Amino acid sequence: TCKEGPSNYIIFAHRTDIRQISLDIDYMIDVVLPLPQISNVYTLDVDIITGDIYWADNVEDLIMRSTADGQSIQQILSESMDSVDGMVICSISRKIYFTDAGRRSIEVSELDGSNRKVLVWQDLESPRAIAIDHEMGYLFFSDWGSAPRIERSDMDGERRSRIITTE
Repeated sequence: TCKEGPSNYIIFAHRTDIRQISLDIDYMIDVVLPLPQISNVYTLDVDIITGDIYWADNVEDLIMRSTADGQSIQQILSESMDSVDGMVICSISRKIYFTDAGRRSIEVSELDGSNRKVLVWQDLESPRAIAIDHEMGYLFFSDWGSAPRIERSDMDGERRSRIITTE
């Protein structure tokens, strides 16, 4: 029997679409995933439990979710968003963490968009990338403002510390 798709792959945003490259075959060719019209995507992540793809469209100012085959598409968040540049799905806590450079904030919500909360908003100019270490309970993020840096905080936004600065 044939598999429905590749076992090992890379998914990436290509501004107006989301593409996949299979690592199971020798030649590297990207395939556009059958998702709805996308205006401008900077960031995406995949839920490793369900395989769902989450992406932020910075023209439409929303976060969407879909199965890789495009059959189940849902709008997750759309209110009070300005420029989501970084996003990560936590497969353990089942939450989505994201940076919003326009609102100068780092936020979290459930995967369905409920229980949205601002975690970090003070002393941020242009938050961009975001990553988590669930085992250690850390949230890592970058700020590309006038004093660029990489910081770490607890996953609730408390106990911030600067890891790398330009000073």
